Amino acid sequence: MPFRPDILAGRAVIVVSIQDKIDEQLRSIRSRLRRFANFTSELGGDLFRFGAVGTVGSVLPVREFMNFQDQLLFIQTKLQATDAQMVGLEGTIRDLGKSTSFTSTEVGRAAQQLAQAGFTIAEIQNGLQSTLDLARAGQLDLSTASQNIIQVMRAFNFEAKDSSEIASKFITAARLGPLSVVDLGEALKFTTTMASGLNVSLSDTLASITLLSQKGLRGTLAGTSINKALQSLAVNSDKVKELLDVDIDASDFTNLPDLFEKLNEALSQFDPKEQITILSQIASIRGARAIGPLISQTERLRDVTGQISGSLTEARQAALKLDSRLGGVFRRALSAFQELLITIGEASEGPLS
Repeated sequence: MPFRPDILAGRAVIVVSIQDKIDEQLRSIRSRLRRFANFTSELGGDLFRFGAVGTVGSVLPVREFMNFQDQLLFIQTKLQATDAQMVGLEGTIRDLGKSTSFTSTEVGRAAQQLAQAGFTIAEIQNGLQSTLDLARAGQLDLSTASQNIIQVMRAFNFEAKDSSEIASKFITAARLGPLSVVDLGEALKFTTTMASGLNVSLSDTLASITLLSQKGLRGTLAGTSINKALQSLAVNSDKVKELLDVDIDASDFTNLPDLFEKLNEALSQFDPKEQITILSQIASIRGARAIGPLISQTERLRDVTGQISGSLTEARQAALKLDSRLGGVFRRALSAFQELLITIGEASEGPLS
């Protein structure tokens, strides 16, 4: 039987052996790294001697400028804009790129989306700042922010000058409920056509979505439920009259809190089970799951609608707040750096062409 000192000595030999192998591998790795470093050093010398360093150094600025220029050319082609109009739009985009958390290329991408939606040059210039504010304040990407602005502006007949108000309504609605701007946008995809067709205001629509989120209905689920509710109340007005002795006409949809209050008063004479049955007969289960929660809190709906309706500058203020600290300062610095790259690339355009 081996003594303990022999065992310890054997272990020491094994450890030393392993250590030697590790050292050998490390020496091999270091040798390969030195050879690679020597190769890159020689390559760098050759590039420098043949003037390639200047070329490599100019690739990044030129590429940034090319991407940015492609965006402007796309917009000009799409809208058949004049050179003078494009000079103004480029100035707006680059000013925003220098002063916000978004680079000129990102702002240009948002301008592209607005152009694809049929916005004029003037409308794009009026809508860009609000689109950036919505993205920053709502913590979403510029593409989604642009889509939200576009769908609301077209559906509810807003003008481009109202884009700041639209963005602020989104931010206020999201603040008042357990949902995000993305949730609001998803719900509106299924609601705007019906709501705008019945002259339901944007504030009423957003307030309804916000309140339903408190009952667990968000995004697509909220949108389809509200859409079905509005459609059923409009189409089945005769059934509403028959079951609840309530007259509904087109003017009732211009004020949803009043409409739902009228329905709630009529339903109050029935027990909860009968109320569910009646609402299902009028609007099916899908529509009833929206009408039920909304008629039971009409005062809250009225309050939320009022706050959203009065929101005009909240998106701008929220964006400024988010940009006021270190994170915002750093993002603006990156944006300014990208603008510098575009400027350098722009200076290279003449000789390169």
